Amino acid sequence: MSTPKIAIQTRMWGIDRIETEFEQILDEVLQAGYHGVECRSTLLNQEEKVKAYLEGKSLKIVALHILADAFHKEDLESLLQKMNDLQIPTILVTLLKKASLQEYQQWLKEIGDLADRCAGRNIQLCYHNHDWEFEHGYQLFDEMVKHPNIRLAIDLAWVFRARYDYKEVIHRYRDSIRYVHLKDTTHDQWKELGHGDMDLASAITELKSLDLEWWTVEQDDTDKLPLESAKISRQYLKRLGI
Repeated sequence: MSTPKIAIQTRMWGIDRIETEFEQILDEVLQAGYHGVECRSTLLNQEEKVKAYLEGKSLKIVALHILADAFHKEDLESLLQKMNDLQIPTILVTLLKKASLQEYQQWLKEIGDLADRCAGRNIQLCYHNHDWEFEHGYQLFDEMVKHPNIRLAIDLAWVFRARYDYKEVIHRYRDSIRYVHLKDTTHDQWKELGHGDMDLASAITELKSLDLEWWTVEQDDTDKLPLESAKISRQYLKRLGI
C-alpha cells in the first residue's frame, strides 16, 4: 500500500481568482507543500499559459471540477482535448440541490452520457457529493455506481454534515471511489484539517485501504489567509506520516 500524494482544491483562494491570478495561487500551493491541484474547469481557457507555468515544476493538475447544471455539453470535446494535452486524468461533476429524487434520477442520464464521452478520452468522471443527496439515503449513489463509467469522489465533510458515518460510506462504496476530498468541519463552518469536529484519523485509516494515488485537501472558505490554512492542513497530514 503506497503513501498517497497530496493535492489541494483552489476554491479557498476564491472561486474566480484562479482564472485571473492562477500563477500566484499555484505558487502558494507549492509553498504550502502540495504537489497536486484541483481547479475549476475554466482554468483551461488559458491552456498555453498554464502549460508554460507547469513546465519544470513539481506540480500536477490532478482533476478539474464542473457543475453539471451549468455546463454546456457542446464545450465538452474541447475541454477533454485540453485535459488530454495536460494529462489531467479526472473530472469531478456535481449537481445543485434538487427538489426530488426523481429530478436527480433524470440528471443521472445526463451525467452518464458525460461519463461515457470522458471514458472515450481515457478520463475518469467522478460524482462529487454534498450533503443533500443523502436526503434520499443511499439510493441515488447506489443507482449511480451501476453505471460502468461513473465513479465517486467522496467528500468526507459533506458526508459528516449529512449525519452519515463516513467510514461506513467508504466501506459501502470502496469499489467505486476513485477520488477523495479530505476536509474538516464543524456543524456550520469549514475548518483546517484537525481543527473541526470530525474524527479524521479513523477516516484516514479507512481511506488508506483504497490505495488511491492522490488525496485532495479542500476547504471551501477560511477566516485566515488561504496560504496559512493550506499549510495547517498539510502539516496535519505530515504529522500522520502522509
